Amino acid sequence: MKFRKYEFTQSQWSSQKVKIQKEGKDGEKYWDMDICASVVELGHLVITPGTYGEDGKVITEPVLSAKYAVDIIWQDDEVSSFATYKVWPAPVGIHSFGYDIDSEYASEYYKLFPQPEPQPFELR
Repeated sequence: MKFRKYEFTQSQWSSQKVKIQKEGKDGEKYWDMDICASVVELGHLVITPGTYGEDGKVITEPVLSAKYAVDIIWQDDEVSSFATYKVWPAPVGIHSFGYDIDSEYASEYYKLFPQPEPQPFELR
């Protein structure tokens, strides 16, 4: 399994998600579990949090991303048309799919974006 992150406009997501859905006997659309083990539609993520007064009233509205964020765990390889929309935020987040899946994402991230070695602490 491979855990990847994506950002889409609403119309891009509408055209891509049908590639990983199938229709049930009830006519409803479901994620095709032969293609993806999990799909989490995170939505428009907060870029800058809003601020609030002591009374709870909004002082400044939060700023949301213009793109729609989606996390997908692929059973094998991603559907090729999704590659265009792949993003690589640092591997820390609000939700977790568990150690093995999160580790797979972190491993791929650090292959693409190597980090400098931490410097040893110096006494002065």
